[in-house]
Amino acid sequence: MHEPNELTPCSTVMQLVRHIRDGDALADDSAVALARLIEGGPHNERLLSELFGDLAPASSESARAEAAAEAVHQLRRYITATPRPLPSAVWALGKEQDPSLADTFASIVIRALDRHDESLAYQALAALTVLPADAVPVDTVRLAAAKGHEEVRDLANDWLRLPRR
Repeated sequence: MHEPNELTPCSTVMQLVRHIRDGDALADDSAVALARLIEGGPHNERLLSELFGDLAPASSESARAEAAAEAVHQLRRYITATPRPLPSAVWALGKEQDPSLADTFASIVIRALDRHDESLAYQALAALTVLPADAVPVDTVRLAAAKGHEEVRDLANDWLRLPRR
């Protein structure tokens, strides 16, 4: 059992999510840290160590996996409960590449297009279009192609032109 003030991987995740929720000066850096945690793997070991301090090398693989799962859970909660989530938080959650997140990303694309928020629409669309094609709501991508500007429109059109099996 952990002491109440002991730093654990999950408490570190909560601190990073707090920065995102507050939209403070560390919000984007916190999203990057969570994205790297979600991506995991040995190629991120050095970066995780820099972002999480001594916690990363000392953590077991199971503790890191638990922290990554908590990061996904907390980012999903934040994104679904926030009318205009930070684009960097959407980008970070997109690193999970989980088809069950398709509706979450599609909802963000639609909301962002309605508000003419291109940076948010782009991050949500980018996260949506890396999912398996059968998980992607094609109508949302078509909407992005029709209503989006520049990068959003181009990304949507590029995805729509891809051959499907």
